[in-house]
Amino acid sequence: MRAAQRQLHPDKFSRVSFHEKSLAADASTAINKAYSTLASPADRFEYILSVYSPLEAEHNLQDPEFLMEILELSEELEHLLNELNKTPSSVEIPSDKKDHVVRLFHKFSRLAKQEENNISSLLTDQKWSDAQLHLSRFRYFLRLMEQFRENDIAWKILEQASVDLKRA
Repeated sequence: MRAAQRQLHPDKFSRVSFHEKSLAADASTAINKAYSTLASPADRFEYILSVYSPLEAEHNLQDPEFLMEILELSEELEHLLNELNKTPSSVEIPSDKKDHVVRLFHKFSRLAKQEENNISSLLTDQKWSDAQLHLSRFRYFLRLMEQFRENDIAWKILEQASVDLKRA
C-alpha cells in the first residue's frame, strides 16, 4: 500500500501532461481512501458489508437491552467528565477519579474489542445481517471512547496512565 502511495504521489508527475497528472492524482486519491478505509476497523467492516450485503447497509439497532446499556454507560461517562471539568485547574484530580477514568476507558475498549471480534467471525461465516448489528454496536463503543479524546482532562489522565490509546 505504501509503495503504491509513493509510486503514484503527485510530485512524481510534475513533468507530464495535464491528463497524466490528473490520472495520477485520481489514482493517488483512490489509494489514500483505500488505505484509510483499511486502517479503520469500523470503516473496513462497513466496506465489506457494502460489497457483500448492500441491502443491509441501513440497519437499525433496536435491541432495547443494549440501548439501555449504552444509555447507562453514556450517563456514567457524562457524569464523570462533568466532574472532571468542574475541578479547578489548580487542584489535583483525586486518584479515585483518575482510576475511574482509566477503568471506564478500559471497559469501553474491552467491549469494542469484543464487538470487533464478533464482527470478524460473523463476516467469516457470511452472516451479514448479524455483522451489521454488531457493527452498529461497535460504533457506539467507539463513539464513547472518542469522548475521552475530546475531553482534555480525561485524555491527559489516560496518557499519564500509559493507557493504549490507539483505538480512541
